[in-house]
Amino acid sequence: MEIDAIETIKSSVSVPEAFLRYGFKTNAKGFCLCPFHAEKTPSCKVFKDHFYCFGCGAHGDVIRFAQDLFGTTFPETLKRLDADFHLGLFTVSPLTLKTRGRAVFERNKRLREMQAELDAADGAYWEVFDAVKRLRDIIDANRPKSIDEPPSPLFVQACDNLPYFENELEMADIHRKEVMRKWNELN
Repeated sequence: MEIDAIETIKSSVSVPEAFLRYGFKTNAKGFCLCPFHAEKTPSCKVFKDHFYCFGCGAHGDVIRFAQDLFGTTFPETLKRLDADFHLGLFTVSPLTLKTRGRAVFERNKRLREMQAELDAADGAYWEVFDAVKRLRDIIDANRPKSIDEPPSPLFVQACDNLPYFENELEMADIHRKEVMRKWNELN
């Protein structure tokens, strides 16, 4: 149970959430006054999954933060985080099981939605990529052989359409990367 609790806590409670819950507000760049030594200028950088103090060297994940902050044992720290963030890991009741099941259901639903969005963004990207490749192939195949040869209508049309599709490809790539970033944050 303890290993499951560790993973559940780490995936459910971000380090910034724990800092805020326990009274340490970060600035826009993710720095705050270090809770482990006296200072006037923020030197503790808070990341999503860990923290690091450039002043005293304190560092760790959400569990290490709470353990050092409260001076508790590891099992006590797990129970405290469980209680403070209402995770229901150590107190099992029908309501807790229902809440946990609902949370798992909602997370799985969001994962399915994100997978569908990622598949759609990826499909759109490759569709436009193929169109750009076909236009470039048409341009290469129909390029006039000399300065005196008039360009074919197919060559002219492909040259006219290429900038539009290259722009669409760039937009599709940006969208795909944004969806991928969201997917990575969810996982």
